[in-house]
Amino acid sequence: MMTPVTTSIPNPTIDKLMRHWLLDIAVEFPRSLVLLFPFVEGEALNAKTIHGQQPESYAKGLINLFENGLIRFSSDVPGDEVQTSAGVERLLERFVRLSKDDSLLRREGQLLSTYQRRHIKELQVSFELTSEGGRVWESDAEPNWDRCFTQSTGDADCELVSSNLDRIMAVIGWFPEIVGGRVDVNSIRIQRLDDSPILYWKHLPSVFKANFAFDKTDPRWSSDGPAWPREPKWFHDWRVATASWYRKPWEMPAWPSE
Repeated sequence: MMTPVTTSIPNPTIDKLMRHWLLDIAVEFPRSLVLLFPFVEGEALNAKTIHGQQPESYAKGLINLFENGLIRFSSDVPGDEVQTSAGVERLLERFVRLSKDDSLLRREGQLLSTYQRRHIKELQVSFELTSEGGRVWESDAEPNWDRCFTQSTGDADCELVSSNLDRIMAVIGWFPEIVGGRVDVNSIRIQRLDDSPILYWKHLPSVFKANFAFDKTDPRWSSDGPAWPREPKWFHDWRVATASWYRKPWEMPAWPSE
């Protein structure tokens, strides 16, 4: 059994925040448990952590989501059972027991990087949303699907998907500034698809998909400098605003302060 975790926040409140937070970090793609244990990798997750919560809290939250059919687990570890509550509890207990001082996570006296830890055989476990989990996430996040946008960028090609064609055209136009690359305009192909996935668990009635090739170039601006001139405030504000299409957990009224 997991060790009880005490908190000054009422359980119903923290349970709802934990549910939304865990679902939120896996909205766009499955998440490795290495990003949660033995500590939350907030920067890698692009998420704020819930103040005062311990590994047991996240493990209990994951078990609760699994038992309610909101997430599923996958594991490359022989012997892991991801189809039952008992099996999920056992694999989560393995992660809860981890610490920064664990020899499994260290090499030559140093903590391994997140990338290195993700490739440790015993830690290759992840979770993702089910369709029901996506619906529950939507009830809390209140997404504006017209503003949702996905981008898959390779070394010399890119795919953009959105129900908003204007959003796609804006990204193609500002591609040198956003990504760093000169678009081959003759390679651009745009098609409209019906009942198509926008995220791995979500379909939309209609989306536009753009594919094109590009030549890699140095970015015109930098979001964090100092290699290139910093992007102008007007561009930064636009870029951030267009990336926001749903309510984050830390924007909820009940989010605890530090």
